[in-house]
Amino acid sequence: MTSEAPKPVTELPVLAQVLGRIPSGVFIVAVAGPAGRRTGLLASWVQQASFAPPQVTIAVNKSRWFIDWLTPGTSVVLNQIQKGDPILFRHFGKGFEPESDAFAGVESHPGES
Repeated sequence: MTSEAPKPVTELPVLAQVLGRIPSGVFIVAVAGPAGRRTGLLASWVQQASFAPPQVTIAVNKSRWFIDWLTPGTSVVLNQIQKGDPILFRHFGKGFEPESDAFAGVESHPGES
């Protein structure tokens, strides 16, 4: 009996089918920072991590300034942008400086987490 190592999927139609099963979308990640500050960022790398407790994984470039705000206990809210909503995509896609309110000019409602 011989055992062969699995072959990598290299055929594009098969690879596309596998990749198509990964959920996708564009999201706004709202982050509460120090001294009541808040920001929002556009994220496309979001994945479910657990059902119980409900958890998601969000990929954030470690060179982004708000990474310092993402510490244990930080309030984070994830909102999926409706497909075809160019206003929110453009607004949050431009990025914000730490002293800027990312939600200025955008209808938003504070919530509890």
